[in-house]
Amino acid sequence: MDNVVVYYESWQMQCCGEPFGVGDTVSWRVAIGSDHRSKTSWKYDFIEDHHYLYDDSKYRITGRVERIAMEFSYKEEKRDIVEYDKIPKQWVEVKGTVDGWDFPKNAFGLGYYIKLSNVKLELAKDDE
Repeated sequence: MDNVVVYYESWQMQCCGEPFGVGDTVSWRVAIGSDHRSKTSWKYDFIEDHHYLYDDSKYRITGRVERIAMEFSYKEEKRDIVEYDKIPKQWVEVKGTVDGWDFPKNAFGLGYYIKLSNVKLELAKDDE
């Protein structure tokens, strides 16, 4: 399987994710993306989920990172709650490593779209 897109929410990376970059081989627990697409702007095939938030987070995906695009928004000063569907979003391609804290100054980091090649998808073990 080639050229799949994984969405990785920034808060999951900030909490306890491992930094990664273009050219790296990664292995993540994921859910099928079609059930979760309403939360983001771009389409993706899988959503990374090492906190077991989604009932279908039962797969492990391994692949080589070909491209990364970060998604973010500049928060309005008087806004306390961010409603994803209502905020303007921006995207920037990332050439280096991401760590969850690398969004532009004063921006609210939403997540990363990661294009993988040489993909292997399998059922995850319960302890992964």
